[in-house]
Amino acid sequence: MKVFDHENHYHYVQSQLETYNRKKDLVHVTKKELDLVVNHLKRNVVNIESGICHGVRTGFEVDYFIEKLKCNVIGTEIARTNHLHTIQMDFHDIKEGWENSFDFIYTNSFDHSNKPEYCLDQWMRCLKKEGYCYITWPESNVNTTNSADCFSGSLSEYIILIEKKYKIDGEMSVSINKNMRVILAITKK
Repeated sequence: MKVFDHENHYHYVQSQLETYNRKKDLVHVTKKELDLVVNHLKRNVVNIESGICHGVRTGFEVDYFIEKLKCNVIGTEIARTNHLHTIQMDFHDIKEGWENSFDFIYTNSFDHSNKPEYCLDQWMRCLKKEGYCYITWPESNVNTTNSADCFSGSLSEYIILIEKKYKIDGEMSVSINKNMRVILAITKK
C-alpha cells in the first residue's frame, strides 16, 4: 500500500483542484458498475432513503442513484460544481448531523484519499446500522501514486485495511476497458 506524502493539507487540496479542473467533464464510472450497487442495495436494505456519493465531478452517479433507487442522494466534490445535488467539501470531513444518517455511501474516488483509514472511519460513521459503504478498487491504480491519485494498493491490501475495523459483505467485479474493478460492500461489524 502506498500513500503520497503531501507537503501539507493545502498542497493536497490544490492537487485535487488541479485534477478536477483537468477532468471535470469526464465520467469514470459506468452504469454497469452502478447497477451492481443498486441491485446489492435492493437485496440487502429494506427501505432505502438516502445516500452519499463522494468525489463525483459531474454528478453522474448521484443522478443515476436518484433515478434507480428513488431516494435522496447527495454528492461531494472538493471543487465547486454546478450539479444541483452536489456540495463542495473535502470528503475526509463529515457534516454535523450526518452520523448514522445514510443507507449507503458510494465512491470510485477512494484512491484520492491521502488519509485512507481516517477517511473510511469518517464515512462509516455516517452509515445507519444496516447501511453499506461501497468502495471501488481500481486495478489500474495498483502501486501508482501521485499528488492527485494519492492512495494505491492491491485488492488484498484494500481488504486488510477495511477488515481492521469493518466487515466486507460482498465483492462485485466488473471489467472496464480490460481493467478489473472490484466494488467492496462494507458494513459495520
